[in-house]
Amino acid sequence: MKILVQNKWEDDYLDYFRSQKEYRIKVLAIKNLEKIGEVYIIRPKSLRMVWNYVRKYGPKAVYRKVISRLSEESRNNKYVSLGIGEILETEVNPRFNKGNIVAFIAPLHPAAIERITLPENFIYSIDQKFAEFSKNKLAYIEVEDEKLQDGWWTKIKAWSIYSGIIITKETENSLMENVLKFVNQTDWSKARFLDISSPSSIKEFKIGGAKKFGAKKSAALLGFGNYAKVQILPNIKPYIKLFAVHEIDPTQIIRNLNVPLIDTSPNIRPEEKYDAYFIAGYHHTHTPLALEALKKGAYAVVEKPVAVDREQLKSLLEAVEVNRRKLFIGFHKRYSIFNSFAFEDLGTKKGEAISYHCIVHEPKYPKYFWYNWPNSKGPIIENGCHWIDHFLFLNNYSKPVKSAVFISKNGIINASAELENGACFTMVLTGEGSDYMGVQDYVELKTKDKTIKIINDDTYIAEGKDKIIRKKNINKMLNYKTMYQAISKKIAKNEEGDGLNSLLVSSELIFDLEDKFRDTLLASTS
Repeated sequence: MKILVQNKWEDDYLDYFRSQKEYRIKVLAIKNLEKIGEVYIIRPKSLRMVWNYVRKYGPKAVYRKVISRLSEESRNNKYVSLGIGEILETEVNPRFNKGNIVAFIAPLHPAAIERITLPENFIYSIDQKFAEFSKNKLAYIEVEDEKLQDGWWTKIKAWSIYSGIIITKETENSLMENVLKFVNQTDWSKARFLDISSPSSIKEFKIGGAKKFGAKKSAALLGFGNYAKVQILPNIKPYIKLFAVHEIDPTQIIRNLNVPLIDTSPNIRPEEKYDAYFIAGYHHTHTPLALEALKKGAYAVVEKPVAVDREQLKSLLEAVEVNRRKLFIGFHKRYSIFNSFAFEDLGTKKGEAISYHCIVHEPKYPKYFWYNWPNSKGPIIENGCHWIDHFLFLNNYSKPVKSAVFISKNGIINASAELENGACFTMVLTGEGSDYMGVQDYVELKTKDKTIKIINDDTYIAEGKDKIIRKKNINKMLNYKTMYQAISKKIAKNEEGDGLNSLLVSSELIFDLEDKFRDTLLASTS
């Protein structure tokens, strides 16, 4: 498929995956209404920042991160656009038929694209005079004046079929009225014309490369974002062979990616069968994908959060019981070398109380970033889950008996809990402060007479009554390497995954605190 990337009309991109609720449209004309900012996390190109990261994490980790971010430049340029097109494929119960010429609005797409997939409420019947549009040339009009926008498209700007954002009937009617008005008023003769005389074939996936694995286990990766490229792929290589990559955005996929199968489907295809599936896509898709992997008898390695609600958790617990514990959860703090130091320095036995107090600074997420979608749930599930799970891990998943949430006027979240074994937890979760090095956290572990301080996962200080027991500094990226190598080794040896109790207790406390956060937020706004 052809896409206009950085003002170049380039071929050889995969098509967008089309769900049963969408149409596939051949684009005949497209007009950009607005270039959308605040969709992705985009770091400034700063030598000072690179140097800061090199000193903190080392040149190899920074090199991977820089290459990953540079490969995202094509992805970052997204627009909300209106256009005219021909229906190529229809949804299950179609209102439009194959061959119909229609108008459409595209909420989050490249500047120009050969084909597009959209749900029915973004597609409109149009005067058939537009059937005269040439099928050999795509008329493209870029944003005319960024300072003079009507903004009637604001309510669907950056909308995604994966977001869970509901489009009201009122919004649908307004969109239809404005799209048809602007399509008719546009002087398409003044457009730039892009060649589509030799249409590419529709391809949601492509196959290539060797399929032999030798003694290594085979794996698929679902979600080809920065985290997967920087943390997952480099650390599973010694033990597992990557066979397939699934990524819904064609512009996110590295063009020369040397993997036997590349696919824009967010789902595992029925014919796919691998030993393991590494799941790192949108949070609400983690459980459905893990269920499918477990159903196939494969390992599911799931990034946090493993589930976003109790219904998902229930189905996952049932699947893990049936499928012999083949689930691994990507909570990297469970794998920190500091954990063994802490147990030794605090002198606690397994299950004895270790209180846990932390201040967590998360970077400010862009306005349209997917963490803000309804389907992503909320800040405690999305972000706070790491520290909640770590607290429970250190206490051998003793059951919670109390919990509370307080929200300050400036939006700082204060969450707390107490366990059966007497351990207490407090967390301050904030987006206020410096984004100097991304996520920042300060953790204190406490027993009656000892304190351990862990700063940013790289500095460890254990204090007794009258002396420093131990100091240790590490590269925080070691935790991710340790986690993925440990998991990969277990998969290679056909060993069991994480226990049911850790999944149940951790998820239940996360959901409980998220519920209390929502109740508190609702009470403060009513």
